[in-house]
Amino acid sequence: MSIARALRAPALARRQAPVAPVPAVAVRALRASLPRAAVYAIVLAMAALYAAFFSWYSLGRYDAFLMHALDMGNMDQAVWHTLHGHPFYFTNMRDTLPKEAWGTTTRLSFHVEPILLPLSLLYLIHAGPQTLIVAQAIAVALGAPAAARLALRLGGGSALLAVAAAAAYLLSPQLQAATLYEFHPVTLVAPLLLWTIVFAEERRSLPFALCAVAAICCKEEIGLVVALLCLWLWWRGGDRRLALWLGVASACWSVLALEAIVPHFARGASAYWQRYIDAGSGGARTSSGATGLLRYWFQHPEKPILTLLWAPKLAYLNRLLASAGYLGVLGLPLLLVSLPSLAVILLSTDQHMYGGVGHYSAELVPFGVAAALYGVAWLRALATRRGLSARYLVAGCALWLLLLAMANCRANGFTPLSEDYAAPALSAHAQLGQRLLRLIPPGAPVSAQDQLDPHLGDRPITYLFPDVGDARAGYAQYVALDVTSNANPGTADDPGQLTVPLDQQRAARRLLASRRYRILAAEDGYLILQRMAQPLAAAPTLPAGFFSFMLPGPSAGRPLARFGQTLELLGVQTLRREQVNLRTPDVILVATFRVLRPLPRDLRLHVVLTDTHGRQKNDFTDHADLDWLPPDRWSVGGIVRFMSQQISIVEIAPGSVDLQLHFSRGRAGGQDPAFQPRLMVHESAPSIVVLGDGLRVARLPVVL
Repeated sequence: MSIARALRAPALARRQAPVAPVPAVAVRALRASLPRAAVYAIVLAMAALYAAFFSWYSLGRYDAFLMHALDMGNMDQAVWHTLHGHPFYFTNMRDTLPKEAWGTTTRLSFHVEPILLPLSLLYLIHAGPQTLIVAQAIAVALGAPAAARLALRLGGGSALLAVAAAAAYLLSPQLQAATLYEFHPVTLVAPLLLWTIVFAEERRSLPFALCAVAAICCKEEIGLVVALLCLWLWWRGGDRRLALWLGVASACWSVLALEAIVPHFARGASAYWQRYIDAGSGGARTSSGATGLLRYWFQHPEKPILTLLWAPKLAYLNRLLASAGYLGVLGLPLLLVSLPSLAVILLSTDQHMYGGVGHYSAELVPFGVAAALYGVAWLRALATRRGLSARYLVAGCALWLLLLAMANCRANGFTPLSEDYAAPALSAHAQLGQRLLRLIPPGAPVSAQDQLDPHLGDRPITYLFPDVGDARAGYAQYVALDVTSNANPGTADDPGQLTVPLDQQRAARRLLASRRYRILAAEDGYLILQRMAQPLAAAPTLPAGFFSFMLPGPSAGRPLARFGQTLELLGVQTLRREQVNLRTPDVILVATFRVLRPLPRDLRLHVVLTDTHGRQKNDFTDHADLDWLPPDRWSVGGIVRFMSQQISIVEIAPGSVDLQLHFSRGRAGGQDPAFQPRLMVHESAPSIVVLGDGLRVARLPVVL
């Protein structure tokens, strides 16, 4: 079994890929050391490559509409308003949807991030998410020189260890995912904390304090981390007076932010406390913050223990430690400094946090790398005391660190070195969306659907559809929808269960029926509406071009299966979404049908999710496509492309899940013999199997 495969912890069988051999230059580095200037030149080149690649990758995701109102649109609005005199203000979460932290207009109601104040000055150069995306990639990359500098100091000037440490930092899948996952101030903590550790080791009090304060300003719990870092500095004999005062102030700041600032602006405790209560096993959601959570744990002491020992949490720890070759356990005192950040993740019941991707693990990466270097320093000192060659020991540790970092990146990362790498592609649909959004004047109040929201945030008012404003706050003068993508962000309980697509369709049709909005553009699932000063004479109707996303035109494909004498299945495809936010990405099922006979109005299409034992996990029947173009309007002899809603796959153990297609009639979902499936060309679609009254059309991997 390859190292990369083992590091998936556990993972499914994938195509074998040999680990690249260690370059000859690494072997020569065992016998000679490069000048420090050359080391820093190599490391800075690596950092520049990282910043350039991840800027390009993230901008590609943004252009392809793969970012969301939460959090890219929300962050963009908050920064834009901060620059314009309204710190931390936004308008795209004012609706009262049943989700975390909604019904608010300030980020202070769930996070305390003063770093947004100086960051807003970047909008003087260019206002827009692109600025935040590029700034984040550059800032993260600047942690590499810190890793190299610390390695040179602790590794006896070993150039190989310095390059390996910088590579381990940059190759960390957790850091890469945080860089790609839209924009979050907490991601900036990674380089800041690493430089804080460097300056602590060098006994440079002023830069140590400046970097520590900057890190604290990125998120509310970082003050607790800095407090423990000050305790570590005090224990190591640094500037103890500074460590004492800064540590106490940092801890007090976190307590103030969590227990005073957030509750004040949220009009109650932070909604995020609910992530630490197991509602699925009878636990009630808490509204009393830390006090309520501690009371719940006191009443159910087994809950936090079982949560910590849950298989996905152990898999997460394995991937985290593997990023630095497991050497971090040898630098345990520094690793323990990250306990507040680690507890935030390990005690959570939210898969976005313990999955190890997204932005939540960014603050842990610097401690993993730095603790590994302190572990190497401990081994070096031990070897010296015993008369062994410390030089070769350090070189061996450097090679091991580099090898594990590369293998872990291959198994779990997001670079061309990674097994699952997929470059962002700008589809014709996305290009059309960019052109249509330019029809909306800059600064005009707008209501936008989830994935269009980040492209319309640099203005005073951007609502998240179906919120279109009111007389008091002001009405949206334009509405922008893409009915082929998310209706709204996921709920707190189930991130994949989107706001019902039918709600979006009904809300849009209500706007058209009100005669207050005219159709500015309607093409391939995009709908741009403009509010009129006076009601129109008649409600506008959608043109045929709007439905082109479901009507691809003629197809010469051979049928894979047939549902009775009514429909032929011509093709099936699964599209993966949210790769940088979920260990097992969300799925969209795309199926292409040829219509053989007229379809009834009460026909329902089911996308059923089952586990490996055939047990049904979910049955999705509400799909945006069928809301806009119901089956009874499908033309006989025509080709129809169906796209399901976004489906979240959540499993406790690794394995696989099946996606099945079923048809039923009426609200009760009764079966109709006219839709009994049978295979036509089994050899061309080996994954398609008849299962009772439906078809298994895909088997998908699930990883921890």
